[in-house]
Amino acid sequence: MEELNRLLDLTQQPVILLEGTRKLANEQFGKLVLFGEFIAKKFPDVRFRSGNASGSDDAFAQGVRKVAPDRMQIVLPKLDAGKSRLHSSDYVLALEDVTKAEEKQIIYESKRATPKNKRLFEAYELQQEGMMKQKSLYLLRDTLKVLGSLENNLSPIIARYIFR
Repeated sequence: MEELNRLLDLTQQPVILLEGTRKLANEQFGKLVLFGEFIAKKFPDVRFRSGNASGSDDAFAQGVRKVAPDRMQIVLPKLDAGKSRLHSSDYVLALEDVTKAEEKQIIYESKRATPKNKRLFEAYELQQEGMMKQKSLYLLRDTLKVLGSLENNLSPIIARYIFR
């Protein structure tokens, strides 16, 4: 916690990202909602980011929204993904909203981070329809969640919590 406090003090627009599982037991769901509430109260200057998946992402976001609905950021692979889990006060950004220059950077960083998925990203670049393109959307969305988008006022993350 001390390291996190230091990072938050050094960052102008701190963002914490939650990553987790879609397969979440009911008792875990409730605990993660409570954790979202706790962390939103504990860090009033922090924004929270999610990929809007069912399971842990949804639980965490529900908790944050109870305390600070205006500090929840949702990054989507495409605009129509998971609409039922969105809240009216969420800041929503989809991969298709970034500039071409940012898109190129996201693709580059994704290829660099996971070279084994190079073909998936090439399918996206070539706009090939099918399963490879669909999978690439989610991986590129994950990179966007981490990098942020300066053009869309989305700061890079400073911390990530993985719930398993």
